Amino acid sequence: MNGLFLRPSAACLVAIGLALLPLASVARQNENPSRRPPLQPQSVVASKTAIFASIKVADPSVKKSLPANDLDAVTKRMDKDVTIRGTVRQLFLPKSNSIVVLNFANDYWTAATVSVRARNYDKFPDLRTLKDKKVLITGRVTEYNEKPQIEVSEPGQIRLIK
Repeated sequence: MNGLFLRPSAACLVAIGLALLPLASVARQNENPSRRPPLQPQSVVASKTAIFASIKVADPSVKKSLPANDLDAVTKRMDKDVTIRGTVRQLFLPKSNSIVVLNFANDYWTAATVSVRARNYDKFPDLRTLKDKKVLITGRVTEYNEKPQIEVSEPGQIRLIK
């Protein structure tokens, strides 16, 4: 029975490993053939001419809008176009530069969020200018991480409340 099971020598295993090494390199090169260059931060590619429109606080559309921190009311309008209002407390700017998220509460789990994807960055002014500003946002409510969000793709969906 001992003749049926051959134990390869360490030298044999090393030789096999060295023979397969070039194949591993080729496999790594082919993992992502459509490799894209890294995305730029939104502030770098932001439009120099676009501006956020403003709206007066007494405007009826402001009064009819939902507070961003009223999660129940916003969630009830899932998959519908709505207008929310709130003060942008924080911006989430991940290192991937793939998205900018506007948070309307210091604890972002307690309010709806608004997101802008990288493909739309150049349409908007620098989104960082919205920090601590009262805004009116219009768009379709969708669910992300079990909470409501609105993804905006045009600057006209964001208005500054004056």
